[in-house]
Amino acid sequence: MPLKMNTRSILSSVVVFLIAVSGHASTVTLLEPKGDRWMYWFGDFDGARSSASVYGAYGSYDYVAQGYDFDDRHAQMFLDFDTTSIAPAGQGALNYQIASIQIRLAVNEGGQFLYDPSYDPLSTYISAQASDPGRPIELFGVGYRSGFSREAFRENSPYANGDFDVQNGVTIVKSRRNAYAMDFVGGVSRDISNNVEDRVEVSPWAVGQIPGIADEGGELSPQPLSPGSLVPYEAVMTFTIDLTNPLIRAYVQEGLNAGRLHFMVTSLSEYVYTGDQGGAGGFPSFYTKDNFNHWPEGGVNLAPRLTAQVTVVGAPVHRPIPIIDRAPVSGFRISFPTQTGHTYQVRYSSTPDMATVTNLGLPVIGDGLLRSVDDPAVASPELPKRFYHVLVTQNSNP
Repeated sequence: MPLKMNTRSILSSVVVFLIAVSGHASTVTLLEPKGDRWMYWFGDFDGARSSASVYGAYGSYDYVAQGYDFDDRHAQMFLDFDTTSIAPAGQGALNYQIASIQIRLAVNEGGQFLYDPSYDPLSTYISAQASDPGRPIELFGVGYRSGFSREAFRENSPYANGDFDVQNGVTIVKSRRNAYAMDFVGGVSRDISNNVEDRVEVSPWAVGQIPGIADEGGELSPQPLSPGSLVPYEAVMTFTIDLTNPLIRAYVQEGLNAGRLHFMVTSLSEYVYTGDQGGAGGFPSFYTKDNFNHWPEGGVNLAPRLTAQVTVVGAPVHRPIPIIDRAPVSGFRISFPTQTGHTYQVRYSSTPDMATVTNLGLPVIGDGLLRSVDDPAVASPELPKRFYHVLVTQNSNP
């Protein structure tokens, strides 16, 4: 039967340690991604293209009359950042405290689209009438299909697996790409590449802003652009990720823990193909790390970049709730759940402030099981009260 407090006074407590891997938030910039790719059905297959465009194919801008049914967010730009130089991987997702994270792109074709720094609601795409000039460039997370994952998908992975279906003479290309723009709709992750057709309002993780243009070295020269203006060559577009959303924050934390962050840049910019229009084509297009104008050795950095301010802290040690009961023979048994990587020492004191403590038994190495330590002392009026305490420490090499 459980120990009654009027028989023996007991205090069970846990000392918690917080082990800091890094004591302060450091700002780190990655001048280029590990991989970047124009995610287009018949475009970049090895991640070596010099630019990536983003635009839509929906409603009157679809290609069904030409024999193709594409995603609404037709041309997308995939970004793959190795984040191990920002923060060490494998520290536990919840231990990455992110103050800020920003993606930067440089425009590689000037005068091709209008600057729209604000979100356009779904209704403006359904009616094909924007509330302001232009269409925003938006950033999302990345989802996967065909067995791919963040760990497996790279810039040269297959765009889709198998042949595209043909229905009534129309090649169905939609909902087939192995890596796609992902948002949390109703708290659930899903492919939002067809949100106009699906009539789903999305929440971009960031909307592109233009604070200036790139100087000769690719660094920002502040020259804010007015909304509705044509976007100039080498304009700098920044995406500050919304970390107030707990689902987005968790996505970033999990990526940092894996040492890899994936993002997808998309737009529903209207574009009508009228023949061979060369490299520009009248749509938003950005430098990739493979563009010959991106020349890190010469101090010219025009590739996508990521800047993050991250603090890594150690996980709090395990906080077990001890169970105190009669021992099988005599005295009392202090039981507690354990976790691998922790050491447990039961102690007792005659005063609740634990000013003077005595170890009870040997340290217990955590293994994920319920463990116990017996105190053979028999409660009696002659014996002083005992206040029990479980000290938990986290092993340096769990």
